[in-house]
Amino acid sequence: FAPLLALGPDLPMTQPMPYVELQGLLEAANPPGRRNYWKADMYPELPDAGLEALVQAAGEPRSPFTAVLVQPFGGQIARVADDATAMGWRGAKWSLHVLGAWEDAREDEAQIAWVRGVASALGPWAQKGGYLNYLMDEGEGRVRDSFGAHYARMVALKTRYDPTNFFCHNQNIRPRPPA
Repeated sequence: FAPLLALGPDLPMTQPMPYVELQGLLEAANPPGRRNYWKADMYPELPDAGLEALVQAAGEPRSPFTAVLVQPFGGQIARVADDATAMGWRGAKWSLHVLGAWEDAREDEAQIAWVRGVASALGPWAQKGGYLNYLMDEGEGRVRDSFGAHYARMVALKTRYDPTNFFCHNQNIRPRPPA
């Protein structure tokens, strides 16, 4: 990443700031009423063929508000022992987050199809599961895949601390039924 880091930041945003300010950084770009849909996956590698597929599939976004985030993973995340926490896929080197955003509800079908098309084009290089913070309502199987081998550990924790599944309005992990 040295060549990218050598370019320096576009904006000087590396600074201490209150948590509420941090949470509001994206509000101006995401006003109330803006519609959105996204897909995200983790990648152990992004070979040239994968990058070519990305450029071809994402080359003509359907909205000026759309973005494709290619984020390096690994680094410090990969240095933590795999069994130290329940984060899945520590070995992934990349996260790709395809964000469709638009304003007219009549465009829903076309915008969602574009996002799905970009994600599908990269499917051959994606690992099963994703970064939990980037999932939409994709079902229990996708949540399970995102934790990988750690899912059973998460179910045990949920069963112990939230046996009634009170905290279920998220990427839900269901507790085991009472014995």
